[in-house]
Amino acid sequence: MNLKLINSAGVELKDEKLGNIFIFCIAAMSILLHQARVMFGVNISLSDFFCVIVLICFIFKYKLFLPFKYFFFFLVVSFIVTFVAVSYVPVRFNYVADYRKVFSDFIKIITVFLYFVVGYNMSRLRLTDFTLKYYSFFALFIGIIGVLFDFLNITLFSKILFYGNVRLKGLMNDPNYFSILQITALAYFLRNVFLNRFKKIIIIIAFLLSVLASGSKTGFIALLCYLIFVAMEELLRRPALRLTSLAICMVSFVALFLLVPYLISGLTFLSVYISQNIPAFSRIEFLFLDFSKAISEGGSDRDIAWGISIDLLKLSPVLGIGIGTYVGLAKKLYGVGVIAHNTFLQLYTEWGIVLATLLFVHVFFMIAKSTFNRMCNIDKENIILRDIIIIFLLGSVGISLNNARMFWLALGALVFNLNKKL
Repeated sequence: MNLKLINSAGVELKDEKLGNIFIFCIAAMSILLHQARVMFGVNISLSDFFCVIVLICFIFKYKLFLPFKYFFFFLVVSFIVTFVAVSYVPVRFNYVADYRKVFSDFIKIITVFLYFVVGYNMSRLRLTDFTLKYYSFFALFIGIIGVLFDFLNITLFSKILFYGNVRLKGLMNDPNYFSILQITALAYFLRNVFLNRFKKIIIIIAFLLSVLASGSKTGFIALLCYLIFVAMEELLRRPALRLTSLAICMVSFVALFLLVPYLISGLTFLSVYISQNIPAFSRIEFLFLDFSKAISEGGSDRDIAWGISIDLLKLSPVLGIGIGTYVGLAKKLYGVGVIAHNTFLQLYTEWGIVLATLLFVHVFFMIAKSTFNRMCNIDKENIILRDIIIIFLLGSVGISLNNARMFWLALGALVFNLNKKL
């Protein structure tokens, strides 16, 4: 029996049974974006299974809209990076990539594009807020559970929730990736007009503790940068507060300058205290005590990784080196098989300057457009999506997030919202 079903987002779904399955799969996909494991050399998430079901529902019941120019760009990128890997690199560098690795990376490109399409179509059905809600609340839940287990020294599920029994990673396979996902979820709560200031502060503290428990230096810096960005944006949006805010900032700056010796001593004591209670914080501690050491030591070696990436880019700036070749080629040429630990460098090296620049210029254009629209008091949903993208870009400086599913889903949703013609 066919019935009209109105979901929580106010969208009419044509069949009750299918509608319930569709909504369940979206909720499950949103939650499981916080889960990933490496299997057969591929980073697999259970959210991929539900993503496919959601796509099938779109195709057969709710119409799947495929934005042509983005689909065309995906085809061009897929063809060029594959061609470069299997045809250009062997001739240019006398290196033949493992075709299994090339195929694996090709599957990753297809996967992230599918998430982009899902995000685009979810916005069309006004399901983005529903998705963000499940995604963010589960992130808060897993973060609080992890922090409690860490503070109370509960070893139950430690192999699942912690990396090396020390660094909180939730259901992810990488503590750094986990920390960035935690911050993206924070964006939903900070931009939620229905939460009062006290609740927001409590939530900020919860996410701060989860990032500290992850021991991620990249995550900690991204969190601080995002909070500063939010504070500055709020000040700029309120003309009446600008003069007062400027005066407060000037006084604060002078006070900080005068109190620097005491602050350094206090930060050192505080960092030692936190490290005793949250062992993973010992990695972040270097950010306060020795920044250069934080970049190059403690398992990071980002200075080496970035240097190799830049050298590879210089060797093939226009075409890049393609997919599935990065680690092997780096090992052959420089004796160190390591990824870039920087999304910008990773994509520029693999895709080449032209394709990577086209992508990032468009992403930053979307950010600027949503920011301008905010000045006109446009949809808060776009601001949350914009913030999520900004957070991923902040995290991209320290880790490779080019295959981050949530980034592409948020980008697809934002693209539809900013180009509504349907």
